[in-house]
Amino acid sequence: MRIRELVNLTLLVLMSPLVGYEEAIRLIGDNIELNKVGKALLTIARHYEQSGVSYDAYFEFLAQRFNNMVEDWRKMSSEVNLSVLMLTMALVMLEALMIMLIGVGLAGSILVLAPLLLMPLIHVNQIKLYDYDYVKPTIMGLIPSLVVYAITHSPAYTIIAFSLGFSTLYMPQFLGFIRLIANLEQRVMEPILELTWNPNPREITGSSIIEREFSRIRDIAYSIGAPYFVTRAARVVDSLIFQIKSMFRDNVVYGVLIPVNYIALIEFLRLINSTISSTAINTALGSPFNYHVSPVILLASALTTAILTGKVIHSIGLGLSIMCVFIIPLLAITPIRM
Repeated sequence: MRIRELVNLTLLVLMSPLVGYEEAIRLIGDNIELNKVGKALLTIARHYEQSGVSYDAYFEFLAQRFNNMVEDWRKMSSEVNLSVLMLTMALVMLEALMIMLIGVGLAGSILVLAPLLLMPLIHVNQIKLYDYDYVKPTIMGLIPSLVVYAITHSPAYTIIAFSLGFSTLYMPQFLGFIRLIANLEQRVMEPILELTWNPNPREITGSSIIEREFSRIRDIAYSIGAPYFVTRAARVVDSLIFQIKSMFRDNVVYGVLIPVNYIALIEFLRLINSTISSTAINTALGSPFNYHVSPVILLASALTTAILTGKVIHSIGLGLSIMCVFIIPLLAITPIRM
């Protein structure tokens, strides 16, 4: 769901009791029936309006249902992330078992790449909170990666070079988003609250998606000017901001846990390598364990884990920026060349 859709629904909650849901839809200007939540909220608004309840009751009922819907959506997003984490854990454990018993071939490749199939599901359940410039970071990543590949012909070092170059222009944008989330109440809530007491209230002036969209609510509250409307606008926006920040916090928790299994796999491989290489008797007796893993498989596993981690936390761009962190430990296990 996009921030604009959430803001449209917020405006529906605020304006339907005041002017009727049909006029509210006209003033909002977007088709809010495009998603399931919008359809459900419109049905509820239509029911309350036709029942003839008071303005206060109309708003309270509608605001509560909207808050419940957003909270349910946040919980569903957390459940999706938990499912991604559990599946990733299961696949890594299965991959480790295959390494011990039969090695990693085509089946291992499928295990490594399978988590990427979850990307569309993760994307659908995330809010797009920030506009990123991907063109310049990509160019900045390609330039050193091409140079490194021409010198080393090593995919591992090439990807590390790309990741480092990409991160130099992406991470400042990501840090800007972190600052926005940390100060969201100050950036969004305070200009709305100032409408109740400041004769010259501030506008929401930031250029991010969140600030642009929430400024629509602030401007409508300013144009109406009634204290009861401004107070209720601040109340609904505050609740929505709480859900947005809670969702991001949940994403960070689940995203940080995803690499734990990858780290365990790397340590497992390092232990097997050191144990077998230091025990000559295994060669003589013909050990039943096949600990050899294709460097290509390890490299793919590192990339998959990095991208999945970045996407669960926030975005694919974050995953591309941290790829180098996941690949560097592999260099101590085996020289990755193809």
